[in-house]
Amino acid sequence: MYLTGIRNLTRRSMSSREQVIQEAVDEAYRLYGASAFGEVHQLTNLILQKDENNFDGLYLNGLAACWTGDPIVGARQIRRASEIRPNVDKFDHMDAWVRQQGNRAQVHFWEKRLEEFRKISQIDNLILSYPKCGRTWVRYVLGVYGLNGNPGDPLMVGDISLADPSLPVTEFTHDDNPHWKPFGDIVRDKSMYEGKRIVFLARDPRDALVSYYFQYTKRGDREHANDFDFDGDLPDFLRHPIGGLRSIVAFYNAWAENRTVPDAFHLLKYEDLRADPEPTFRELLSFLGWPDHGDDAVEAAVSAGEFSKMKKLEATDALKNERLKPPEDGDPEGFKVRKGKVGGYREYFTEDDKEYVDAFLREELDDFFGCYKNPNRTER
Repeated sequence: MYLTGIRNLTRRSMSSREQVIQEAVDEAYRLYGASAFGEVHQLTNLILQKDENNFDGLYLNGLAACWTGDPIVGARQIRRASEIRPNVDKFDHMDAWVRQQGNRAQVHFWEKRLEEFRKISQIDNLILSYPKCGRTWVRYVLGVYGLNGNPGDPLMVGDISLADPSLPVTEFTHDDNPHWKPFGDIVRDKSMYEGKRIVFLARDPRDALVSYYFQYTKRGDREHANDFDFDGDLPDFLRHPIGGLRSIVAFYNAWAENRTVPDAFHLLKYEDLRADPEPTFRELLSFLGWPDHGDDAVEAAVSAGEFSKMKKLEATDALKNERLKPPEDGDPEGFKVRKGKVGGYREYFTEDDKEYVDAFLREELDDFFGCYKNPNRTER
């Protein structure tokens, strides 16, 4: 179908021509996702015959060439694509994570850069965080609000905002997966987010790290990090080079230093959401540019996200969504919605742990996050 359409472009009007090229590009991406690299190569060759400077055609043609045994041609095509849209090269922030998965061939890095470039390009607002800082909670409340009584999965905020023209496109991310790679590989350059609106969801690193320790050891993150040798306890994890204290501080500091890079930056603190959920959520909606559906809608969304309700949603697997799926063994510490306490780390830290973490935060954490240097300031 697409091959026939692309060959007949010369008989079409300009608008039809552009439409068929876009349809062919969409089909090329579908084929690439199915690993049909030979067909991708054939289709993108036809696209480039009609539009030699088509970015997607060039990039996919280059990737397909790499996978079909011609890396020299692949590199040339990807270089040509990068000359058309130089910003794609900024999306190398995932390179270290790709390498962490054991992938060394250049094509893996090019693939991830294209994926990140395409994903970020269509997004207006990004809500990002280190793991276990309340991301699933905020995602759910925002999704309930965005659905505004309509059916759908509240956790799919990106899809909800894409489908509703009144909503600026909003998505959640952990940025460059700082929790799955050595802290020294965490990216400090955030120039790929120029022109975006960034919400940084922060939580006291002490609480975040306790919760993340259980996710790392009980929900598969250790495997995602390709860190199969780690079998330590919480004190070991706090000092571990992957996912531990140095990682979360490096991530927080990188964003403190780069908070003027995006068009707008909003610090959203987990502790504020716990203490004053409705006004804090209203501030978030205002920053995102989402429409005002009234106080009742805000109250309903916040109520839907109450801890006990979120916990029940996970325990019953009500949403059938991997983001909120209960652990197979039923271990209470393995749940995504675990305890949600502010200051709950005190139940888990030894005195040595507390002294180590407190001293490190005082000395190393950027003053932009100064409230976390003194733990008593965030415990209400």
